[in-house]
Amino acid sequence: MQSLLNQWWESQSSNPTCNLTRNAVTSLLKLAESDAERKRLRYAIVGAAGLSNKKAAKVYGFGNMTSVVSEVEEALKEAQAIRKVIEKLAELKDKELMKSLGISNDESSESDSGEESETDNEGSDVDDNNHDGNGYNNDDGLDSNRLIAVLQQCDFNWLEFVSQIEKDKPKIDKNTMDSLLEDFAAELPNLGVSEHNNNLIQQSRQVYHEQQLLLEQQNDITNGMIVSDEESDNPEEYLHVREPLDDAGRTLIMKRRAAIRRKAKRDIKKIAERRFLMRRRSKRVGKILKDYPDIGKTIEEFVKNCGVGADAWRRTGIYTFDGNRRQEKKVTFKRIQDHLQSTYHRSFSYGTVVQLCVARNKRRKSAMRYKGLAKGVQKRARKGFTMKYNPDVHWSAALYRGLDHLQYTDGSNIVNFGRDDQSGFRLDTMSTHKQHATLCLRDEPPLTTCVDYVNRYPSVLQTTSYNFPATETTGEVCVGVVKAQKLFPKNPAQHYADLTMVVEGKEEVKPAFINHTTGKRKAVECIRVDGAGDEGLLHEEVQYWWTKQHFERGSRAMLVSTRNSGSSYRNRVELQNGCLALGHANTFIPPTLHGSCIENGQSNEEILFKNLHTAIDVYISRVNHSPCADTVINLWKGADSSLQQEERKAVNIFLKGKKDVKMQLQKEQPELFQNIKKIWNLRTNHMTPNLPGQYLFFLQCCYKKGCVHPICQTGVQEEIVWYPQGPPINYLPIPTPDPTRPYGNNRCEECSGFCAGHYMKPNQLISLAKTAGTTPICKPPSQVILESFKTNKGIPDENAVEALSKQVLLPVDEVMMWLKHLKTVQENRVEGARKAAATRKNNRPTVREEEKEDQCYVCNMEEPPNFDGDDDESIDWIECDACANWFHAFCVDLTGILPDLWHCPSCN
Repeated sequence: MQSLLNQWWESQSSNPTCNLTRNAVTSLLKLAESDAERKRLRYAIVGAAGLSNKKAAKVYGFGNMTSVVSEVEEALKEAQAIRKVIEKLAELKDKELMKSLGISNDESSESDSGEESETDNEGSDVDDNNHDGNGYNNDDGLDSNRLIAVLQQCDFNWLEFVSQIEKDKPKIDKNTMDSLLEDFAAELPNLGVSEHNNNLIQQSRQVYHEQQLLLEQQNDITNGMIVSDEESDNPEEYLHVREPLDDAGRTLIMKRRAAIRRKAKRDIKKIAERRFLMRRRSKRVGKILKDYPDIGKTIEEFVKNCGVGADAWRRTGIYTFDGNRRQEKKVTFKRIQDHLQSTYHRSFSYGTVVQLCVARNKRRKSAMRYKGLAKGVQKRARKGFTMKYNPDVHWSAALYRGLDHLQYTDGSNIVNFGRDDQSGFRLDTMSTHKQHATLCLRDEPPLTTCVDYVNRYPSVLQTTSYNFPATETTGEVCVGVVKAQKLFPKNPAQHYADLTMVVEGKEEVKPAFINHTTGKRKAVECIRVDGAGDEGLLHEEVQYWWTKQHFERGSRAMLVSTRNSGSSYRNRVELQNGCLALGHANTFIPPTLHGSCIENGQSNEEILFKNLHTAIDVYISRVNHSPCADTVINLWKGADSSLQQEERKAVNIFLKGKKDVKMQLQKEQPELFQNIKKIWNLRTNHMTPNLPGQYLFFLQCCYKKGCVHPICQTGVQEEIVWYPQGPPINYLPIPTPDPTRPYGNNRCEECSGFCAGHYMKPNQLISLAKTAGTTPICKPPSQVILESFKTNKGIPDENAVEALSKQVLLPVDEVMMWLKHLKTVQENRVEGARKAAATRKNNRPTVREEEKEDQCYVCNMEEPPNFDGDDDESIDWIECDACANWFHAFCVDLTGILPDLWHCPSCN
C-alpha cells in the first residue's frame, strides 16, 4: 500500500495539471493593473502547468513565452538579491558601519544596555551544569538515531512525531523542545532520508509551524496583546528599490530594523514570562514559598475583601442594599503585613510583602526582585461597572430605543434637544480640568496653583449644555450657556430663561427650531433631561415651566423624558460635555481680574460680580467653537432671569404655600396669580395621564372650547405624525413584553445564560398599536415591585416572587435583591421616626403630668368609651411616631393588627 501511494505521489508531482480555462485566464489577465503584472501571471500559469511554448500558445494563446520567462526570472533573481541584502543590512549590529552606509540608528545605547543586561541576568539565573548548550539533558536519550526511528514510526508525519516526543518526554519545557526539533531538522539531510520522505517531512513540518504561529497569535490576543500585520512584508515597497542603498532602500532598511527590534522586544517579554518561575530567589523567599504555598492567594483575598470601589456597593441611587455602614480600612502593604503575621503566626518583613506582589513599573531593573505571587499593584480607579444599579434599566433601555426610532427618523417638524449641566470649572486652579493633555512647548508646560487652596467666595463656572442631535433629515447643533453660581441660580426658572432668551434667539440655533419646508416653528418638542433636582419630572415646579414653554411657543405636543437612575450617561449631551472638557483643559483663569474680592476680611459683592462676569467672557473667548463630533460648540453667557425668579417665588406659593399665604398672593398680585393658575390648569388639561411620572411628561393639545392654548383656540384639529407615514403623535412606545421571546426562553439567541424575557422592538410596537388601536401601559419594574411589597406588607413567598419576576422580566435574584432593599428602607424609616419622636419628646419644654401619662390624647381617659369593665378584656394602645402621644385604638378608628409606623390625625 505504501509503495502504491509513493508511485501515485511521484506521478502527480511529475505531471502537474492546471484546471484554468482559457476564458478564466483571459478574465484574470484583464484584472491586472500593469503589463509587468500580466507577465508574472503568464509566467506563473505556464510554470505551474508545466507547458511548453507551443502548448502554451495553443491552450492559452500565450506568445513569445521564452522572452517572458527570461525577463521574469531575471527580475526575480534581482528582487531576491535586493531583499537578501536589505535583510542582512537590517540585522547588522555594528552601528559605526551603519552610519558609514548612511543609515541612521535611532536606538539609544542606554536602552540597549539596559535590555541586554536584564536578559543576561535572566539567562544567568537559569544556567545549570546538567544542561548542554542546546538546553536539554544529555541523559534524555533523544539522540538522532532515536529521533529518526520515532519519525519512521510516524510515517514521516512531523505533527505526529512532535506529539509522540512530547508524550514520551513530558518534563522538557517548550523552549528546549523547539530547540531540539530545530537541531534535528537541520541534521535530516545527513541521516540518509530519501528525497520523497524528506518532501513528506517538509510538508508536514510547514503545517506544524503554521499551526504554532496561529496558536501564538491566539494566545497573544487572549493575553491582551495587540496583534497586527504591520510587521509583515509589503511587496509593493520593494518595487521602488533599484539599489539597496538608494533613498527607498535606506527607508526600507530602517523600517525593517524597527520591525526586528519590536519583534525582539516581544520575544524577550515572552521568554521572560516563560522563565519567570526559573529565576533565582533568595533562600528566605524560597523558604516562604515552600512553607506557605498559598500566600499569594491569601494576599489577593485580603485585598479584594477590603476594596471599596463601586463594585463593593450595590447602589440604587439612594440607599445601599445591605445597609452596612462599616467598611474595612484602606489596603496598604503595612496592613497586608499585619494580616499575614496574624494568619501564619510568624513575622514577615515589609520588603518581603512588597516583593511578593506585582511591580508597578516592569521596565525598571528593580522589577526583577518582585515575585508576582499576588496580583496586587497600586493603580488608579477606572470607570466601568457591569452590575445593574436599578431594576428599571431594561425597561428604560427599551423605552429609549422606541423614542430614538420616533424622534430621530425625521427631524423636520420635531425640536429634539438634550440638556445637562457640565461639571464645574474652578477659576483659581486646574484641579478640575487638567486631566487632558494639550499641545505645549516641551520645556514650558502649563502651570497651575496648589489644589488644596479654596477661596472663601464662589469662583466656579458651570456650563449648561444643549445638544440638538442629528436626525436622518437634520444636522447636529451644540450649544452651551456659561454661568457662575453667584450670578445665575441653578433652578428651573433660570433654565427657562436661558432657553427662551439666549438659545432660541441665536442664528446658529434657528435651524433646530424652524421647519425648513414651511418656514414656521416646528410643532413638536422632545426634550431629554437627566432627572436631577432642578429637572426631575415629578417636581410640580418643573412641570409648570415646561407647560409655560408649551403655551408660549404654541407647540402641538411636548414630550420630556428622562432615563433611569445611573443611565443618563447614555444621552448624547454627555458626549458634548466631554468635548467641552477637552476644550477647556489646562486653561487657567484667575478670579481676581479686577482686583481682590476680599475687602476688610469680607467678600466685596460688587467686585466679585465684576470678576465673575469678566471670567465668563474670558472662558467663552478661549473655549468657544470647541469641536464636538462633526460640528462645534457655540457658547454664550447666561440670561438675566430676575423676572423669572420673582415669578418662581409666586409659583412655589401657589403650589406649596398655605391657604392664607395664597390668599395674600391673590390679593397683592392678582394678575400674576391668574397667569399662574391659567398655566397650571393648562397643564392639567394637556397632560397625558397614567404615564410613569418619573420618566415621562407628555403634553398635547386638547382642542377643547375654552382652552387658553393658541392652537386649541383655533379649533382646527390637525392630524400630526411622528414622521411621514409613521404613528400618530399620541402614540408612545411604552415597553411591552415580547410574546415571541418570553421569560425563561431556553432557545434565546441574544442571552448567553438564563433569559428573563425581552420587550418588543419599535417596529413590533407600532404594528401592535395599529392593530389593537393602542398599546398597554406597562409600569416600570420598580413600581410593580413596590406595589407587590405594599400589598403583601413585606417580602412575598417564593411562588409570588417567581410570578413577579416573570411580570417585570427580571431574574429572580434581582427581584429578591430589590425586595430586600425595600424591606431595609422600611425598617430604617421606622427606626428613624422612632428616634425623631424620642428626640422631640426629650426636647419639650414642659412634660405632661404623671397622672395624665396613662390617658388617651383624644378622650383624656384611661379606658376607651366602649370599655365594659371586664378585667379579661385588653385595651389596644398606639403611639404616634411623630408627636409621641398615646391613643386608644378605638378612638382613632384602628382595628385588627396595628401598623408598625403610624401618625395621628393631627400630625398626618
